[in-house]
Amino acid sequence: MMLRFIRKTKKILRFARTLAPIFLVSQAFAFAMPERTATAAEPETQQAGKTLERYTGIARDRQGKLLYREKHEVEYLDQQVKKAVSEYLSPDGNLVARLKSEFPSPTSFLPKYQFENLQAQIQEGVDCCSGSSLEVYHSRKGKTERTRLDFAPNWVSGQGFHYLARERLGEVARGEGQEFKFLIPSKMSAYNFRIRSGGKDPTNLNYQKVLLEIDQWFFRLFAPKIIATYDTKTKRLMKYQGPSNLEATNGDVPEVTIDYTYE
Repeated sequence: MMLRFIRKTKKILRFARTLAPIFLVSQAFAFAMPERTATAAEPETQQAGKTLERYTGIARDRQGKLLYREKHEVEYLDQQVKKAVSEYLSPDGNLVARLKSEFPSPTSFLPKYQFENLQAQIQEGVDCCSGSSLEVYHSRKGKTERTRLDFAPNWVSGQGFHYLARERLGEVARGEGQEFKFLIPSKMSAYNFRIRSGGKDPTNLNYQKVLLEIDQWFFRLFAPKIIATYDTKTKRLMKYQGPSNLEATNGDVPEVTIDYTYE
């Protein structure tokens, strides 16, 4: 009996840990909302309805050591997000990962995307969408899994999570939790998640903390904390704290703090 309990607990712990980097952490948070307020900073390049926005992230471990840098570029058409590209660079400037996303709809929380971790030889993503179904895939060191799933309106994937969080930032700040199903390519399925308020940042009362967590209470006991801090005036992400989306070659997922700077 005890042996079965230990084995089951270990299995649950492994599963909980896989839920940490599932939404491609910094990518899911790092892109601006297509709908802006007058106080939000405008993208730097404008031409015939097309705009580009660029910014960077610096990821450090718990001891403050630089782990990697992020470079983000988002393309808008008539202020609606269309494409986004992220590159992840090692401290010495080498490309270690990239993410490419396409948004078929300005309100889409379920974009088509491809993430590639060059170090760990991992690829995953979503080919979305045909009618009410999509294709999801995950590849590790050349071994690929693919499946087609039927999805519902409350499904979210990749950067779509960030759009959901920012659209409902006001409700979260008022204490109203938001629930949704998050698609996990490595698990070939979608799971119940929620976001809720983490309170104001004591260093700046314009900053709102947003907690992301799996909806099942038991898994929350083992899963690491994920905190995103937003500027409530611009709805920009200012800081991310939690597990990195860049899995190491040995399978480790470091805890990081990422600070964002906008051009």
